Amino acid sequence: MPNNEYTTPLSLFSSHMEFLYKEGYTVVNIHDVVAFVRGEVNLPPKSVCITFDDGCLSNAIFAAPILRKYGFRASVFAVMGSLSETKISETDIDFSKLQRLSLDDVTLNNDVFDIMCHTYKLHKNLTNIPHDDIKSDLALANDLIKTHTLLTPAGDIMMK
Repeated sequence: MPNNEYTTPLSLFSSHMEFLYKEGYTVVNIHDVVAFVRGEVNLPPKSVCITFDDGCLSNAIFAAPILRKYGFRASVFAVMGSLSETKISETDIDFSKLQRLSLDDVTLNNDVFDIMCHTYKLHKNLTNIPHDDIKSDLALANDLIKTHTLLTPAGDIMMK
């Protein structure tokens, strides 16, 4: 997998997960973080929330086995309309291209991933998008995968 400003080298990700495990960090989910920010719950000391942006195939191929090794879970904020309709076979993986998770990948990795919404196709700043367009986009996303959490492309978290 090519390294760029948007990816973490696999060796670094692996060493980070090993560090969290050895140092006794508690992995919490995004719902716990939001509840904490709202003052509704306390989190254990040394809590961390692991997230991935956009729903890339590399999440399933590289990150999932490492998360599984340490018993960790992560939230994947996927652009729902960009999920692949069919699972990409290992012989067709091409990391010079941006390849997305498939619905099969989501199902096969539900032991380590919580799939969250990052819009259906509106992967851009939503501030100037008409509300009806946003509602339509989110309805399409919810039809594909039911989730009550949206991470906007600008980074805001909204929960129902």
